[in-house]
Amino acid sequence: MSVPMLELARLNTGLDEPALDHLQRLVATWQVLADLAFSDLLMLAPVDGAPGRRFLLLAHVRPTTGQTLYPEDLVGRVVEESERPLVARAWHLGEIAAGVAPVMGSPERARLQCIPIRQDGRVIGVLSLESGTTSSRRPGELERHYLETFERLARMVAEGSFPFARGAVELEEAPRVGDGVIVLDEERRVRFASPNAVSALHRMGIHAYPTGLRLSEVGVDPAPVDALYRDP
Repeated sequence: MSVPMLELARLNTGLDEPALDHLQRLVATWQVLADLAFSDLLMLAPVDGAPGRRFLLLAHVRPTTGQTLYPEDLVGRVVEESERPLVARAWHLGEIAAGVAPVMGSPERARLQCIPIRQDGRVIGVLSLESGTTSSRRPGELERHYLETFERLARMVAEGSFPFARGAVELEEAPRVGDGVIVLDEERRVRFASPNAVSALHRMGIHAYPTGLRLSEVGVDPAPVDALYRDP
């Protein structure tokens, strides 16, 4: 980006420092969201003086698991409500809005899922998930689990519980789908482990089949996860 995200936001939006900190933490961890959804993610915030009518594109992340719709740099672009009515809808209603809209700068169409970014009970921006409409390939089991996991995280973004509030996350420390994905249920049992996650467990000398087991039963220290359950 030619202008850092925080500077861009301070110059053009009315967002305060707690809101900017929340957006920065989201950007530090959102590569995993794009990869789980196989889609581009665009972060937009209302332009100061025109809330809900004009939005500034603050950041953009491309999926490493799929093809991008936007090879060019979109950061800094001002998007009118007429260009992305679903973004405006998510902003005004504070609810996830889905539909189809033109790819920016192209006559092609894109599937959109617009997710309000909530912080401390207020909507401070919108994530626009954008993917192509032409794929006819049926998702396999791995893809279904990835998409289900993304939907859970999207709901957490909309309710304000993701990203987690526990300290700053450096980009090199941010979670990556390629490292493996393990999903736990409410009882902290393994609901799903991706092939890369199973391979990582094998490299640690753990060969138990993890599905249905608690991390301690698999042989993994559950303390970091327990801490998140207590204080997300």
